[in-house]
Amino acid sequence: MSVATGSGRAPYQFSQEAVQEFQVVTNSFAPEFGRSAGGVVNVVTKSGTNDLHGNLFGFLRHRSFQARNAFAPVEDPPFTRTQYGFTLGGPFRKDRTFFFFAFEQRRR
Repeated sequence: MSVATGSGRAPYQFSQEAVQEFQVVTNSFAPEFGRSAGGVVNVVTKSGTNDLHGNLFGFLRHRSFQARNAFAPVEDPPFTRTQYGFTLGGPFRKDRTFFFFAFEQRRR
């Protein structure tokens, strides 16, 4: 199914940890993509398996331990950014039904 918005932006944003594969189609679209004036991006998300699996990730950027921009107009710019999240996948019923959950948060 192809979904587009009036602004040209993608209606959904997936965590990079939840993406299994992606495909970019720029021309000669197959009929399954409908009518599109630009490119088409397909994203396939991960799914659960018979084994319980997941990961935990984090990224921290804080003014106390990062280099200052030499061209910054202020002496000590108040910039802090954190990005963290986790994924978890597994079976509801073995060989039948699976789940996959991804969470990501960004704070600035």
